[in-house]
Amino acid sequence: MVACAWALLSACSRTGSSRSGGAPGSLGGIAGSFGGAAGSFGGTAGSSGGAAGSLGGSAGSFGGSGGFGPNTTAGDPVVISTKSLAQISSGLYHGCGLRSDGSATCWGDNYYGESEAPSGTFVQLSAGANHSCGLLNDHSPTCWGDDRYGQSTPPPGSLNQIAAGGAHTCGVRADGTVVCWGDATCWGTMTGSFVQVSAGERHICAVRSDGGVTCSGDDSFAQLQAPAGAFTEVSAGRKHSCGVRSDRSIACWGDNSHGQSSPPSGAFLQVSAGDKHTCGLKIDGSVVCWGDESGKESQAPAGTFSQVSASATGTCALRTDGAVLCWGYVGYEHAIPPAGVPGSISLLAVGGYHACIMGPFSSLYCWGDNSRGQLAAPQGQQGNQLDSLSAGGFHTCGFGGPSVTCWGDNSYGQSTAPSYKWTNVWTGYQHTCGRLTFGTVYCWGDNQYGQATPPAGDFSELAAGRAHTCGRQSDDTVVCWGASGAGQTSVPAGTFVQIVAGDDHTCGRRTDGSVACWGDNSQGQSNPPDQKFTTIVAGGHHTCGRSAAGQVTCWGGAGHRQTPPPSQQLGDISAGRNLTCGVLQSSVVCWGEVLLPDL
Repeated sequence: MVACAWALLSACSRTGSSRSGGAPGSLGGIAGSFGGAAGSFGGTAGSSGGAAGSLGGSAGSFGGSGGFGPNTTAGDPVVISTKSLAQISSGLYHGCGLRSDGSATCWGDNYYGESEAPSGTFVQLSAGANHSCGLLNDHSPTCWGDDRYGQSTPPPGSLNQIAAGGAHTCGVRADGTVVCWGDATCWGTMTGSFVQVSAGERHICAVRSDGGVTCSGDDSFAQLQAPAGAFTEVSAGRKHSCGVRSDRSIACWGDNSHGQSSPPSGAFLQVSAGDKHTCGLKIDGSVVCWGDESGKESQAPAGTFSQVSASATGTCALRTDGAVLCWGYVGYEHAIPPAGVPGSISLLAVGGYHACIMGPFSSLYCWGDNSRGQLAAPQGQQGNQLDSLSAGGFHTCGFGGPSVTCWGDNSYGQSTAPSYKWTNVWTGYQHTCGRLTFGTVYCWGDNQYGQATPPAGDFSELAAGRAHTCGRQSDDTVVCWGASGAGQTSVPAGTFVQIVAGDDHTCGRRTDGSVACWGDNSQGQSNPPDQKFTTIVAGGHHTCGRSAAGQVTCWGGAGHRQTPPPSQQLGDISAGRNLTCGVLQSSVVCWGEVLLPDL
């Protein structure tokens, strides 16, 4: 049986249909997005690093003033967009917003093109797991992104409302019938007249014309067993469902393992069901969430909002001023530098799914994933001494002569720097190497492939990849050690003035500015253009170079859309596994596996 899930990992099963009775109720909003609300019904949208060569890329200093705020903790609210939006919808790891002029903008994960919104004037948007859909101003549906199950190929005809789910999409026609497309195992027969439908992971729920709710699809957690009564809207989450009753109270049914189906009392305008949490918009404009708080997805910030939309592990809400605020794990935090504190930015390092900078007064600021303590940057005297930063897969190290300080994942000892006198440090995926004051190299951490066992000799620079390491010797020749299955340690002849390493490839910049790469070329990461560069950086499966004029060119990484970079002139650049960041005037801009709206 084909899969129908948020991550498309589990199959739809135990399908059925369940119906609740109720008196007619007015439709107060659409819960059409995947686990979230999606604007008003049937019309316009409702108000609603380190040293050069590390896996973390280049972390040399760059000038100018930055617009960065205090260090953020994982899960804390981040502003996705300050531009005025009329409606938002949260998918698995992406989101979409409707501008006041009817155009669509999407942000977040873009592996399947789910964040590449087409042009046109829309009246409603809905973000699913890995695809997005919208209704144009003539109410014709259009979808983009993942179409492996046909979820992005809508049938002909117009719709009053659309709802994107896991591997399926549903809509309500003008005659009140519900139509679905995509993985047919994720819904059952829906007879009757309906005014709104919501598509969850493996089931759908819809509000009938009489106000009752009918659900169909997977009923493994009783998520189809809607209670009797009149509802104004319904929201289908992963394994549970919620609805706003005609008296403005909320009722939930299905999985309650984390309290996601135990709503608080009070009067609500809207509800949005995620995976293990649920959020509601109260009549006073505040947002309240309940359920799992492990990733802070239920810790709603203060403020006045017009819409809330819950994803699997995060939540986004639309403020009354049109700005979008997200909290919890929404999947693209690492691409959004903190904002709010002006001052010069001296160091930049991008890691696996996190990034760090040194900001005003030599303070360290990190953002993104904190699952292994990557954001726990040292402050005070240690931070003031740092001269370089390098970010690995899940850890970061800073050099401040003659000491090295590391934080984050230490499962292989990669964050436990020996108490030696160092001159610089480089981080790989799960190992770290440093250059001692007399030129020799010492490495620590994961050594499964010998990547932490350097040869004897004097080195001026290192480059640490996923499971290999390279060093530039005093005569500018390069030697590599560690994993060699992709040819990443087979160095071409000649000398180099800079070396960088990605997952399984290595690149070197020669004296004339040309670049040579070796190793894995499955995504074109080892196929540099015939150009001259003043610096290069390597990510997981992509490489970028910056010219003397500040123009950045990237190659490889097509699967995560690492190219093209922004067209503007950039200062220093740093590449993480699937993300690259650079200085754009007085701020940092990131691109790659995620897209961001115009902040």
